[in-house]
Amino acid sequence: MSCSRSIDPLIIWTATDPLISIFNSENNVQLLNYAHTGLRLYFLGFIVAGINVVLVAYFSAVDEPKIAIVGSFLRGIVAIVICAVILAKLFGLNGIWISLLAAETVTFLTILFLAYKDRRKRMGLSGNM
Repeated sequence: MSCSRSIDPLIIWTATDPLISIFNSENNVQLLNYAHTGLRLYFLGFIVAGINVVLVAYFSAVDEPKIAIVGSFLRGIVAIVICAVILAKLFGLNGIWISLLAAETVTFLTILFLAYKDRRKRMGLSGNM
């Protein structure tokens, strides 16, 4: 799944207009313009989303449920809502399109920070034993 999520943006970037035309049978120019920009911005988030899916699965598998749960909640509920609201106010429609990338990036950085913090804690504890 994460491999296809990393390939999806490439497909979208190379075939944006043909994909839009499937759903734009009336050849609405305004719809074409919105969708052309929107699809390209939105699908950039899939690259980081694929990485986050793998990280959440990894931390779940290695018995680090706190990191996995935080990652899941951030990418599924918290970060996407916050990013959509803030970016929509700042950048309008393009802010909404880019909110997935922003939310996934926030989630990725948070997972990395928690993993780094957990690793330092473990190394400190193992050094005292």
